[in-house]
Amino acid sequence: MKRETLEGLKKTDVSLIPDGGTVNGDYICTWWNQSGAAEGLGLTDGMRDALCQEALFDTEKYYHHAEREMRKGLIFLVDDGWDIPLGTVYDGSHNDLYGAVAPCEKKFDRFGNTPAERLLGMSEKVKEMGYAGLGLWISPQMSTIRGEDECEDDHVAYWEKRAQWSHDAGVLYWKVDWGRHDADDSYRALISSCVRRIAPDIFVEHAVVQKPLTHNHGEGFTEQRAERVRRQMSFSDVYRTYDVLDPFENVCTLRRAHEALLAANLPAHSGRGLVNGENIYSVTAALGLCTGIMNYNNDAKACINWHRIAPPFSIFEGEYRYSDNELCDSLFFDTEKCSWAPCKARTVKESAPAIMARNCPLPIVEPVSDNEPFVIASKHPETDAYSVAALKRTVDPMKEVWFLADVEIEDASVDAPIGVFGVFNTLTIGFDEPFPDDGKVLCEDLCGGGAYDITDLVRIDDNKVCIDGKLLRYIGKINRGHGDWSAPSVVIKIEI
Repeated sequence: MKRETLEGLKKTDVSLIPDGGTVNGDYICTWWNQSGAAEGLGLTDGMRDALCQEALFDTEKYYHHAEREMRKGLIFLVDDGWDIPLGTVYDGSHNDLYGAVAPCEKKFDRFGNTPAERLLGMSEKVKEMGYAGLGLWISPQMSTIRGEDECEDDHVAYWEKRAQWSHDAGVLYWKVDWGRHDADDSYRALISSCVRRIAPDIFVEHAVVQKPLTHNHGEGFTEQRAERVRRQMSFSDVYRTYDVLDPFENVCTLRRAHEALLAANLPAHSGRGLVNGENIYSVTAALGLCTGIMNYNNDAKACINWHRIAPPFSIFEGEYRYSDNELCDSLFFDTEKCSWAPCKARTVKESAPAIMARNCPLPIVEPVSDNEPFVIASKHPETDAYSVAALKRTVDPMKEVWFLADVEIEDASVDAPIGVFGVFNTLTIGFDEPFPDDGKVLCEDLCGGGAYDITDLVRIDDNKVCIDGKLLRYIGKINRGHGDWSAPSVVIKIEI
């Protein structure tokens, strides 16, 4: 390749990205946008009041930032606050109200008189707005907001009734998060079993509720968390890795995903076994994890498009491999980051395996400096689509830095797409058979715009194709506009 001129780059009339999408566990979540919606509507009691029919359904400016075409296949999930009374002050004194799983009458009064009717109305409205269906944030407890016909202590009857409401309304997802029984995995398992009996199509997500930095929990927490992750994976349709804090998003999500993937050797399980890596998009795309979109941007768009090619897959499908070597990210905080993760005047350290791979060999990584990136990869068990990512690191005093490496992957299918995320010095793709004599290498920005023929810009040697990292960076952001901060990402396909 002529590295600086990119001579030989040819635009084609082919797109490698499918239109539309199917339900795969990915969702768009309201949480990060609720404060802005509350401010925009002048709701003085805060972000939980912003989950109301006016903010959710009378306008698209607060929550519906994804283009209509990108909503296909995505679940729209209303987060914390949709089922508590209007004006509830969030100071801990009203926690018993959570868990009703019934849309607040005042917030959603136009949708019907009963919880089941209001849920159905919300579900239908979400579909009208282009989404696959409705998801609900659920607190694992029985709410004090109950009808007279409900027994005070019959937990199974309570959750089966709410599962029935959701089933009848076409709800697709329950996100079970904090609450009175948060730390009681047997209670969480009870909720899952009730939903599975009444509404088996609903995804039920669970999570280890935790602060975003491991060091805030003290000695031994990582081991305790790993054991709880293993218990939750035995009954979860989806296990969520939970909140992380910049600049440690990548390393913390990798560590928590690693713990979940290690649970693949469970003797028995009753759930789907998916993992949700929240909005750490390059990780969720390249490792075959579900994503929970809170900030819709080009990274999210690229992940959605890749999941249309290679949907998230269960930890119980394929073999998980990881390197013995771990990388440690670190940063000294001279000022406080946030109140819920105090770290002022401390050096925070978080670590994860340097290389992780699902259903494929570990990538070969040759760093070009003293520091190397985290590198992750996966091969889809059904479509054979291959994905690989090189991720940013934080090494004190540098925050979120790209470290270059020559990366080689093996056993890619000549017939299947390859997703590439992040920044590389070079990427060598080893295919499962020799490169076809009349083959062309096509490459497209995962945000769309059409593929380029890069055959004349790559080095082909028997069954290997070597691509310069600058070319990947260029095409990987070719349609993203001035000032875009997203990570470059492309889909590559051999055309025969």
